[in-house]
Amino acid sequence: MGAVIEASSVVKRYGSREATVLDGVDLVVERGEFVTIMGSSGAGKSTFLYCLSGVDQPTSGRVVLDGTRIDGLGERSLTAVRRRVGFVFQQINLLPHLSLRENVALPGLNSRRVSDRRRALRRADELLAKVGLADAMGRPPSQASGGEQQRAAIARALLTDPVVLFADEPTGALHSSAGRTVLDLLEQANAEGQTTVMVTHDPRAAARGDRVIYLRDGRIVAQLDAGARDVPLADREAKVARWLQEMGW
Repeated sequence: MGAVIEASSVVKRYGSREATVLDGVDLVVERGEFVTIMGSSGAGKSTFLYCLSGVDQPTSGRVVLDGTRIDGLGERSLTAVRRRVGFVFQQINLLPHLSLRENVALPGLNSRRVSDRRRALRRADELLAKVGLADAMGRPPSQASGGEQQRAAIARALLTDPVVLFADEPTGALHSSAGRTVLDLLEQANAEGQTTVMVTHDPRAAARGDRVIYLRDGRIVAQLDAGARDVPLADREAKVARWLQEMGW
């Protein structure tokens, strides 16, 4: 199917002393793949995700996203790149003065064209129904649970049919039941063809992907094929847990 992300020799340094967060990372993500990234705190997981998506720029190295080289781009060009991807974060960041429907449709509501705004609202309705929020779309975020808000955030991320969906600890602030629901939605979207890259600290979440990447001290030190989707989830979770134990997790 071809690569949608190609990262090579990605280095990221911060601060006056140039602390190295990423130390020459290489990764290829195939179109339609679900890749999960794990590692201990400070391993560089989120930084790597941001460099892959254009949220942040590497200090050096090469990042190609859907055929476009994005390292070194100016802010205006990066803004255009970010419109082609979707983001789901632990901090959900729904706007409190808008309804869930308006929050989901927001990327399209900024258009000057009435037809675009109407199309965004129709698509928001479809996505909210898909994530089980058809009856809640008129509520403000304050009247929705954390799990419902995160489901709305996933719907918002999918509104523009992104070339890649990036998720950074999307279940980190949720209780286990709501977290499973969110993971089910991400897995379903991937089964329908959505390329997904997710950072997580949860082995059970990592098992939802096709491949698990393990970062340590800013480098990829191991990778695991999590197993085919027809393998029971419990078996995939056990496989990831054994592997992490071997890694000294």
